[in-house]
Amino acid sequence: MEGVSPKGFEILDNDLNFIKDYKNVFYLDKNNVYIVASERPISTDSINTKLNFYKLIGANPKTFELIDNFGRDDKNVYFLDKKLKGIDAKTFEEISFSIVKDKNGLHILLNSDDFGIKTRNLKISGLDLKTFKKLENGYYKDKNNVYYDLDNNLYTIKNADLATFEVLNSPYSSSVYFAKDKNNVYYNEKKLDGIVPNDFEQIQSYFIKDKNGIYKFEESENEQDLKITPINAKIDFKNLKELDWKYFGDDKNIYYFDEDSFKKVDKADINSFERIDSTDFFKDKNNVYYEGEKIEGIDMNSIEVINGMCIKDKNSVFYEGKKLRNISPNNFNIFDGGISYDKILVDKNGTYKLLENENQKDKIIPLDSKNIDLKTLERIDSPMDSSNYFKDKNGVYFLNGEKFVKINGADIDTFEVTMSEIILFELLINQKLENKKGELLWTLKDIC
Repeated sequence: MEGVSPKGFEILDNDLNFIKDYKNVFYLDKNNVYIVASERPISTDSINTKLNFYKLIGANPKTFELIDNFGRDDKNVYFLDKKLKGIDAKTFEEISFSIVKDKNGLHILLNSDDFGIKTRNLKISGLDLKTFKKLENGYYKDKNNVYYDLDNNLYTIKNADLATFEVLNSPYSSSVYFAKDKNNVYYNEKKLDGIVPNDFEQIQSYFIKDKNGIYKFEESENEQDLKITPINAKIDFKNLKELDWKYFGDDKNIYYFDEDSFKKVDKADINSFERIDSTDFFKDKNNVYYEGEKIEGIDMNSIEVINGMCIKDKNSVFYEGKKLRNISPNNFNIFDGGISYDKILVDKNGTYKLLENENQKDKIIPLDSKNIDLKTLERIDSPMDSSNYFKDKNGVYFLNGEKFVKINGADIDTFEVTMSEIILFELLINQKLENKKGELLWTLKDIC
């Protein structure tokens, strides 16, 4: 590490954010950590990390210490590599990432510039500095009130009951957090009119319930208001419970809650309802379901799982609840494309490219797989993702658009895909370096 002396050297935290020597304090710039690797970064032995430490200007290594997420010396308080303006270092205490206190009061962190991080002293009627503490998800309290941190300010939640107030953690991916006390339910700093705390629960990303009903909620664009719409359904709320994933049931019926939709699963049998292995498909004694919808035409006695989104029976293949037309279940397989590549299907008759479209029907495009052994065909993954390379018992192939091109001379047992090969093959394909048989003019020796 350039500029760092071994004299007095010390690592100040386990995350390696700060180090010091006898003369200076240094901060690790994690936004500029360089990975130095060979041309083929497939072996961890070939990867080295270069850490860039920057001198924390003005910091005194003799008095510098870490206090939770902040650092301080005898004169200043630091967050990462920035000084906090207007904060007394000797009496500094961290409340949260955005709120700190000292002898002069409570301060909220604002924007930063080249000279440090600006702060503003919070003047709030009734705030007790000694008992002020953080709760969760932007909520705080002291002996007098409950507060909410929003838009660089702290708002008092009026008439909140301190003894029973609690922050509710969302088990879903919603950015909305609720709180409640014995009297009310709260969103941010606001009381939700018409919602009671009894049996209150967030049951999906955009649905909540209380003892009286189920409601869909939507945040406004400024994320400061909440639109609540009751779901008009005859549900036994007293006995409503989560069954699995997005399915709920009362004493008679099953309901499906997606992120933004609600529906009753028609004629589903609650006593036999269960997930099919670890897939997104569910079944009862009569039917199979996907995302709350019954799958028509499936044979219950011959169901076979392909993967989480795909199953088949003796007659057909079903992907994400839809029957794949003209695809045989015999010798069927689906090769996932990861992030960058298309899904490829194979059955007894050939290979196909599956093009998914959110707003229209999925397209199945037949591929030119002449001379491919369909029973032994498999996809070859790359270190970072999937790939357009395949192999069967007879050879290795590159999928060029809608055609499998055999790689002349490639060894089935030792062939692997690296980043170098991906770039090289794209170059070969673009230059159409094929022989008369449509085989790529390439051997392993050419890139070694």
